[in-house]
Amino acid sequence: MQQFLQQITPFVSEYGLIIIFTGMMIEGTAMILLTGFLCYHGFFSVEEAWIASVLGAVAGDNLWFYLGNIYGKKILNRFLALKEKSTQAFSLISSKADIIAFSARFIYGGAIIFPLTLGLHNYSKKRYILLDTVGDSIWAIAGIGIGYYAGNGIEAMFGKIDKIEHLLLLLFLAVVLAVLLRKSNVFKK
Repeated sequence: MQQFLQQITPFVSEYGLIIIFTGMMIEGTAMILLTGFLCYHGFFSVEEAWIASVLGAVAGDNLWFYLGNIYGKKILNRFLALKEKSTQAFSLISSKADIIAFSARFIYGGAIIFPLTLGLHNYSKKRYILLDTVGDSIWAIAGIGIGYYAGNGIEAMFGKIDKIEHLLLLLFLAVVLAVLLRKSNVFKK
């Protein structure tokens, strides 16, 4: 593991914060946990990783919000799965829009559909930016903390991981477990 970390250090040192920012725009949950793990291994300070994470999350959320505001109906007509989720999300948004604007990142799968639906239904732009930024800030520090302590916990359980293959196996098993749980409808009512 140490050899692998030494090999990627120059790349991560040069482009890491850009990768975090971009990753947060594209897929936040995995990226925020990985960011915390990299903080644990000393690639970034928690502060700089948090700033890049919040900026990326806010940029991604606002992109979806504005796409919903400008092209929402076209997007939903083109992507029927999003249209179905948007219909379900609208019932929540109509009664709890402020809570959804604040907590969309905390809801698995909500980082795209809730901003898109809020934008589509002309939710206040200024209010969205404020609530989303506060929510993303709290979500980022919580996610980085979980990833950080997961790195610590992995070492506590398995000792120092000397081979990258062992770490990749653990990550693969975690992804498989998450997919199986999601497909088994454990998270659905």
